[in-house]
Amino acid sequence: MFVLFALLLLLLTPMSGSSFSFPAPPLISTLPTRPSPTSPTMISPSDSLRLPDGYTEKDAMITLFRDKAGWCPYCQKVWLHLEMKGVPFKMSTVPMRSYGDKPESFTSRVPSGLLPAFDVGGRTFTESSTLMEIVEQLYPASDSGWKDMSAPAGSEGLKRLERRLFGDWCNLIFRPPPSRNVFGMQVPGGADGRLSDFKRTLSEVSSALSRSETPWFGGSPHPTSLDLLYISHVERMLASVMYWTGIDMRSLGEDYEGLRQWLDAFDASEVYLGTKGDYYTHIKDIPPQYGPGFDLAPGLESVQRKLVGAEDGWGWFLGPDGEVRVDGDCPEAVGLGLPGFTMSEWSSLSPSRRGLLARNKAGLSLFAGGDAVVRFSCRAGDGGSKNPRKQFGAELADPYAQPDESLVSSVGGVLASVASCLASDDEGRHRASLEALEEELGRARVDGRQVKACLAYLRDRVGVPRDMPLSAARELRAHLNFAIQCL
Repeated sequence: MFVLFALLLLLLTPMSGSSFSFPAPPLISTLPTRPSPTSPTMISPSDSLRLPDGYTEKDAMITLFRDKAGWCPYCQKVWLHLEMKGVPFKMSTVPMRSYGDKPESFTSRVPSGLLPAFDVGGRTFTESSTLMEIVEQLYPASDSGWKDMSAPAGSEGLKRLERRLFGDWCNLIFRPPPSRNVFGMQVPGGADGRLSDFKRTLSEVSSALSRSETPWFGGSPHPTSLDLLYISHVERMLASVMYWTGIDMRSLGEDYEGLRQWLDAFDASEVYLGTKGDYYTHIKDIPPQYGPGFDLAPGLESVQRKLVGAEDGWGWFLGPDGEVRVDGDCPEAVGLGLPGFTMSEWSSLSPSRRGLLARNKAGLSLFAGGDAVVRFSCRAGDGGSKNPRKQFGAELADPYAQPDESLVSSVGGVLASVASCLASDDEGRHRASLEALEEELGRARVDGRQVKACLAYLRDRVGVPRDMPLSAARELRAHLNFAIQCL
């Protein structure tokens, strides 16, 4: 299959200034063709209509408005509540202020712009806790076998503990260390004390989980709104604590075994994984929402560089065998599932098969984006960089930038080559596909400096879960890095 597309792309050798149209995607037989309501398989964030078996669109009483990038923890927990409850609903995405402007169609409904929000029968509701209560009222556990997602009885103390954990996390990450000079004044306080406070509170959370007969709070047979209250911020704590302190929360010792089992149980949930962001995405989305993070101690450069792809080892580059290199000390799992697979199905596959499927998913996503992705990438060209741009809080937000039109053909040809390589049916033989890609890119007549800048621009903006799950995102990022090295 790769040979056919290589021959096609030879006819499309990139030439600066010429017109370009992204080729049609190949037929891929490796990926499942299940309908979009895939529960209990991994969900897809792009689904706008979630219909469990037996339901039609008219059964969806709720429309959820959540943030488009999957950054908002409050949106995530309401989204998870709906998915895990198993009710039919519609979903519409809206930008957060940190990376875009909200459309008038939303602000006319929610003047404050608050997310998440519900539309229920033409009435609008906000505040995540209120929305979760509405779900339980509309779909009570006593009717039709709905799960009871309400917090277990006597949970008020655990809800207060969650707020204390959140506060300790903010104090740890977003407060300058005592040695830092801010506005000419020495900031008081001790970093060691803040870390101790955070770990102590986290240990209390873990102890509460250890007392449960199940992985979930209160002995529930499934996650409840209390578990979702915690996970939406703990997910972001995992990434930020690793990046700004160098501490892996999953490896803190025996006092945190309950926490580890709880996290493992979430990572075995196809529904949760479909909403889960990766460390890189959270490292980029946390500062515009909470403020800048501060390094707790010196010596974090290697950890931070690996997490953001500036250094090899943690899923940003390809190894000698052509597979994504993920070293054993990487704090994130190699890649947990794809839409259309149950976790048991995914776990039963060989590493080479999972790599093939993740590549194919990334390749088809790139084909699906086609010309729009090409033009998006070309914003990084010299001509694109001269566009007037509205500034947003998110470092990489650039919604009003225009492409450098002179690079569309060059960048399009290179991305089509990368997409075809990713979409190849070459399990155990991907090294040969990469060699063919390297040879093809070596013949491309392009402005190497500008095209590489465009590929890096795209690579740095691949978001999880917005664009694709982590396993596929790693493949796309690593193959873009490979193409950059080839040019």
